[in-house]
Amino acid sequence: MSIRSVEEFLQIPVDHYIKVNMEGFSRIINSLGGVKVQNGLAFDYEGHHFPKGELHLTGEEALAYSRMRYEDPRGDLGRNERQRAILKELIDNALNISTVFKLQSILDEVGSSVKTDITFDEMKIFMSEYRTKLEGIEQEEIRGYGRKINGVWYYMVGEDEKEQIRNRLSTYMN
Repeated sequence: MSIRSVEEFLQIPVDHYIKVNMEGFSRIINSLGGVKVQNGLAFDYEGHHFPKGELHLTGEEALAYSRMRYEDPRGDLGRNERQRAILKELIDNALNISTVFKLQSILDEVGSSVKTDITFDEMKIFMSEYRTKLEGIEQEEIRGYGRKINGVWYYMVGEDEKEQIRNRLSTYMN
């Protein structure tokens, strides 16, 4: 249903998916020695203090860091940005040659934390043929606003924004 919703919203096919269990990612983060992030907003959450600036986070800290949204002026968008920063750092760490020696423990953790329709052979192709592209991941944020309709919050996106996102994605895909 999520894939169909995204395909209908963007009018672009979704060929594959990856579903991430963030709790499991805390174990992966620990197995990689933590993650570094640039924090633009000092805050406290779930018993942790996150000052502004560069932070080195353990798995438990990264999970708390990625969950906070109510104190963030950007709400869910700020939380999404922090989650993407952690995932990008994980990808960068996983591409590091020193992680080869930790590969089996990382794969064990990933197996219980990630669901995907991408085959292992396809992953090997992605890693060998697209490795340099993975190091330069670009992120897009869809601009809109929250609105409550019949007691349920929705994220409303204007037609101009949808068209701009569709055009950018089409450019990337070509």
